[in-house]
Amino acid sequence: MSPPPRAFAAWLACTVPLPFVAAVARLLGAPVLVPALALALPALAFAGALLWLHRHAPHRRNPSLVRFWRAGSLALAAAGVAAAAAGTGAPTAMLAGVLALGIGVPLLVNGMLLEIVAFITWIALRGQCPRGVRIPAVGRLVGDAEKHAALCAHWRQRYSCSPRWAQPALARVAGIAMALAYATSAGCLLRCLLRARDFQHEHGHAQAATA
Repeated sequence: MSPPPRAFAAWLACTVPLPFVAAVARLLGAPVLVPALALALPALAFAGALLWLHRHAPHRRNPSLVRFWRAGSLALAAAGVAAAAAGTGAPTAMLAGVLALGIGVPLLVNGMLLEIVAFITWIALRGQCPRGVRIPAVGRLVGDAEKHAALCAHWRQRYSCSPRWAQPALARVAGIAMALAYATSAGCLLRCLLRARDFQHEHGHAQAATA
């Protein structure tokens, strides 16, 4: 299920120029709330649209990817609320940045990365093997259990990153948690490539023996 083209075009038309217009308005004396809302409203609209589309999807596919995107959407929505609150004088500007750039966007990107790399690897493997060979499914190259482990690693990172805006002493802990989360995702990608290489290697031996 995808958003209506007109709605998506309207969101893009507002999201791209809005921060620049808000920045100019701020330089001309507009209150802090103006740029805060310019950042908060597109994030809230994006997160709300993702959650709505997932809830009303006619087919339940890629549960791990959906969990990644739901978690990222919730983090972006929280970032939008924190940004709007910062515009009213609340000390939540740093929290908004952490929620958006440290948690929300990485969840969205890593979820898609795991799916895309597995699919591209499957396509490459299919092109490298002769006809009649049954290629491992995309879900076998990167399994749901591995994707779930990566999601949990990135979600646990949230608990160390979120307090960072108020307690800078936790920066090292947050950095280690972030490194471990990305290492978990990198491990999934590496195992995907190794499985594809092993499959191609075994098939090559089998073909050579037949010849």
